[in-house]
Amino acid sequence: LRDAERRADRLCEEHQLQVGRLEAEAAREKTRGREEQQRREENAHATREAALRVRGRVREARVGMQEAGQALRITLENAGRALGDAAEAIVRRVAANQEEHQRVEASARSELRLARGVSKGVEGAVAGARVR
Repeated sequence: LRDAERRADRLCEEHQLQVGRLEAEAAREKTRGREEQQRREENAHATREAALRVRGRVREARVGMQEAGQALRITLENAGRALGDAAEAIVRRVAANQEEHQRVEASARSELRLARGVSKGVEGAVAGARVR
């Protein structure tokens, strides 16, 4: 009986160590998930700011074009078209960056769900260990 108690105690100690390692790993995954979320939010914010700056520049260019004299109208129209093309290219690049950001964000969300699943599995294992 004492031998069985010692084995049970040893198994409980080993299990507690394993539970501690799993909890530490879950905490690291949770921290990593938070850090990834923060980076995604920062990237989204930077993308929105860049888009706003581009739109502001386009508006400023159009206002400047309207204020120009009739004598420079043809030249300014050509410059405006070139600027518009450049702005559209920038907007397309921003949109492509935003799509990439959304893809990365979806991937990060998936990893976060996986980490949460692992965390719940660890919690279940801990609860099971406590029951045992």
